[in-house]
Amino acid sequence: MFNASRFDMECLNEQAKGGFIAEVTSTDDVSKKYGILKRFAFDAAHQRSSTIVEELETKKRFVVVKGSPEAICAISTSTPADLLQNVHTYSADGFYCIGFGMKELNSSTIPIDKIVRDDVECTVEFQGLAIFKNELKQETKGMLDELQNAKIDVRIITGDNALTAVHVCRELEMSLKPKIAVVDVDASSGNTVFISADTVKTSATAEWESFSNNTMDRIMTKYDLAITGAALEKNRIDCGDNTIQRIIKQTPIFARVRPQQKTWIVEQLIDMGLIVGMCGDGTNDCGALKAAHVGLALSSAEASIVAPFTSKAKAILDIPVLLREGRCALTTSFQSFKFMCLYPIIQLGMTVVLAHIGTSAGSELILTNNQYVWDDMAIVLGLSIAMLYTGPTSKLSPEKPPNTLFSPTIVMSIVGQVLIFTAGFASALAVLHHEGSWFCSIKDALAYVNDGDLTVPSGCAVFKDYDMEAMEYSYEGSTTWLFVHLSYIVVAIAFNIVKDSFRLPVYTNRIFTVLTILVLAVNLWFLLDTSGLINDSFQVMPIPFSFRWKLLLLFIAELVLATAWELVATRLLPKL
Repeated sequence: MFNASRFDMECLNEQAKGGFIAEVTSTDDVSKKYGILKRFAFDAAHQRSSTIVEELETKKRFVVVKGSPEAICAISTSTPADLLQNVHTYSADGFYCIGFGMKELNSSTIPIDKIVRDDVECTVEFQGLAIFKNELKQETKGMLDELQNAKIDVRIITGDNALTAVHVCRELEMSLKPKIAVVDVDASSGNTVFISADTVKTSATAEWESFSNNTMDRIMTKYDLAITGAALEKNRIDCGDNTIQRIIKQTPIFARVRPQQKTWIVEQLIDMGLIVGMCGDGTNDCGALKAAHVGLALSSAEASIVAPFTSKAKAILDIPVLLREGRCALTTSFQSFKFMCLYPIIQLGMTVVLAHIGTSAGSELILTNNQYVWDDMAIVLGLSIAMLYTGPTSKLSPEKPPNTLFSPTIVMSIVGQVLIFTAGFASALAVLHHEGSWFCSIKDALAYVNDGDLTVPSGCAVFKDYDMEAMEYSYEGSTTWLFVHLSYIVVAIAFNIVKDSFRLPVYTNRIFTVLTILVLAVNLWFLLDTSGLINDSFQVMPIPFSFRWKLLLLFIAELVLATAWELVATRLLPKL
């Protein structure tokens, strides 16, 4: 815009002669030079900014005001009769219109620092309009399509003209009704009125109709709304809370809104129970960015200070990226929560069952320290960390992850896995007690070692080689540890192998995949090894290979059932 004015500008320091902060010089044949004395920054509430200049040759001072056409009209002494219709026409074609006004200041004796903007931004002479075409970025439509295909409700909240916003929405092919009603406040009557966006573009004499409680139902059934900040404020005064919430919920386009109104709109959407994200790149967006559940700043200026997230690329394409990352993080957190719920339940199950068996035998039966350390450090710790590194999908899904830890899918998943573990553990112990040729219960072992009871099974003779006072060796304890610690791996695999709509397949998480294979291989070696290499380190009894093979089959069955249940609980039941 400045280049089109054919002026050159030179910025000066504060101590420059004449008190000027900058000088501008015309590059036309008739050279004119002006000094800039003071600037009043853009005020979103008034939708205008102004600059006080002095012509260096004549010493005359002027105030030049620019802003929205409506704001300039409001402070102008006169305007062309067809101004607003021209503004409507340009805006409906997607052009951005900026109005200009100017007046000469009568007195140059008032100190420049004493001048108040309200005293100079009034009774100006309308100078004209500057028309801009702001082309949409190529990636914008693709980004919006991705959001809409994912069934994400998209709203536009802007300080621009409502007709410009409507044009942009149609260019982007937003999911809108064929007809859009522009809702505004009539300047003469102060009432809320509406008109079709297509009508106001083509007809200078089209009449605006009343937008009231009596006509609202009909209008909102037939049209999508593009409501201005002034109309929204008017309805806040005239209508009840329920009506206001209905208007906000069904309005896709908010135009000519002030920063405070942007924040209020976001807060109202949140009060309706919606999860609200907001993106913006200017100072006017700061309040809304902070109020939203998720704020994404598209600049490194003021907006980035208050927004939780800032786009490094300063591009709107980061919106789907943020959503994908957020959904992936939430889903991963739930998976980690489920795993960490099953971990103590499985460990508690082992402890309680062994304690019960030991108590029944008149002694104390527990897992050894080495067994606990292996389970906690070698299995659970590594898997619980590695599963967190699965990345997000490359495309947004229409599905949404659970929003609470007590969602039916999470509760059913945990309950089902607990039942499957319980069934597997009980089956392993049941099979153990039916091994008659070599099995000796801890009760019989104590009777044989301590009392010399020879009526116990012949397999109890092996216990004469063990220290029974420490109670570290038993067939029940060995079977429990060899089988049940595989259940940690079972639930880790089941929770991650079932593909969801928010994370990449588990095999893309190389850390988790390699670690799972490694841990599974080592623990299967523990299960099937009959050489006795780990017996002393982990206090394991010499168990025949035939029984170890049965435990392997039970492990495979538990893994299949756990994976199948996870598929049912998280993928099939939610669709019913």
